[in-house]
Amino acid sequence: MRHTMIMGAIVTLTATLVGAGIAFLSQWLFDRRQRTGRLGELLLEQSALLLALNDDFENRLWEERSLKLKNRVVTWDLTSSRLAKSKLEILSTDRELNNALSKLHLAGVCLGAYWRRGNCDEDILDGYPTAYRSARVEFLAVSSAAVRSVLAMRSNQIAPEVSREDATDVARVLWQDQAARPSRRPRRLSRLG
Repeated sequence: MRHTMIMGAIVTLTATLVGAGIAFLSQWLFDRRQRTGRLGELLLEQSALLLALNDDFENRLWEERSLKLKNRVVTWDLTSSRLAKSKLEILSTDRELNNALSKLHLAGVCLGAYWRRGNCDEDILDGYPTAYRSARVEFLAVSSAAVRSVLAMRSNQIAPEVSREDATDVARVLWQDQAARPSRRPRRLSRLG
């Protein structure tokens, strides 16, 4: 009888320890999944913010260059762009994303520096927005692949294998499609004036 009670206590204690271990492991896996998901959401948010700010910069440059509006580039939100870039640098461990981010930043710095000089040579100036757009397309492709990768880890699903080259090609086609559309800017702005 005593032997049965000791064995019952050992089995109960073992079952309790195994149950607690399973509960701790489950909680750890859940927390890890949540952290990974939050990282993916932050990467997506900051990448989208940086791309939107870069679009705004390019629009303001166009307004100054084509419409001869004054102080559009000067009033651009440089601080938010720097903050989004810094957050991405802190959050990302992806080398390709960091390289694309650096290229985009350098292209923007070169474009902004040349534009602020004033009296720009149009032939030279045309090269800077082209390089800037190219860096933007590359950043879009690389950041979307990085975000999909992180979010796929969260859902424990295997992400569809899309190469960075394919993602870049899709981004270029979308960019060219957008560039081929007739611009509505002059018509909208002419209504204002």
